[in-house]
Parts: sequence; C-alpha cells; structure tokens
Amino acid sequence: SERVMGYQLIETIEVGSGGAASIEFTGIPQDGVDLVVKLSPRAANGLFNMTFNSDTAANYGYISLQGTDTAASSLSSNPQSYIRFRGVTETTQTANTFGSASVLISNYTSSANKSVSIDGVSEHNGETGTSYRNIVAGSYTTTSGITSISWSANAGTIAEYSTASLYKITAD
Repeated sequence: SERVMGYQLIETIEVGSGGAASIEFTGIPQDGVDLVVKLSPRAANGLFNMTFNSDTAANYGYISLQGTDTAASSLSSNPQSYIRFRGVTETTQTANTFGSASVLISNYTSSANKSVSIDGVSEHNGETGTSYRNIVAGSYTTTSGITSISWSANAGTIAEYSTASLYKITAD
C-alpha cells in the first residue's frame, strides 16, 4: 500500500499589540509524523532562540550557515540550551516588513533524538541593517515526544503582527 502524506494546520499565532516576549505552541497532538512551522517574524533582535518542552538544559546542538549581501559565515554550537537562527527582520529595518522562516522537526513523537531543519531570511530593502539568509541543521536530545515549541528574540520583544503557523504532517 502507498503512504500519502498530508499537512494539517494545528494553530496559528499572531502577536498582539505591544509585542510579546515569546511565541509558544503548547499541547501539540502526538498523532503526526513530523511538524512544520511557518514563521513571519519581526523583533528587536534578528536572532531567534527555539526550545522544546520548556527544556532549557544543554540538550540541543546546531550548525548554522548564514550569508548577507556581501559575506558568508558558519557557526557550530553543541551542547546548547536552545537552537538559534536568523530569519527575523529587525524593528530598526524597513517598517511593516517581516522575515520568513520554515522549521521542520522530524519524527517529533519518537523516543529517539529529534532532527531539526530551519531555512530563514530577514528583509531590509536596502535600509539600515543587514539582510540575512540562514540554514540551520539542529538536534534535540530527548526520549520524550515534543509537546510544546517556544521562540524568543535573543534580545527585546517580538513585534506586533509577527505570525507562526504550526502544521503536523500525517501519514494517511
């Protein structure tokens, strides 16, 4: 028999007036195969830190490749208390412009370690600041399924109208 994969929207969060310290999905159903999150963020700082299950212990590792209009660099961080990525337009950059990021979390209900892939880009349209493109390969060392995901800006708050949509991928 053939397996057909399908996306199912679980929840969309939009940051309200005044901004927020974090964006968090809780009570994630444990009946999917993978999770996908689509982010459209704007924040005081262009770096986002991601954690799972409210776990801030050194159970994460990641390798990041990023580029700007003029340079490229890489970073490896293991162990760490979060997975960090760029894909956030900074509030000092072009007004009403948001970054774009896609997060894939494989086998999120498995008792094995979880792999995480992130692809993100910030926007600044030639104004003050730097536009980043970022690819991250990460891992989360746990035997528990992922039941919550949280993002926070490395500094400051997440701006109003930033959005995150969580999807589960199912095998039908």
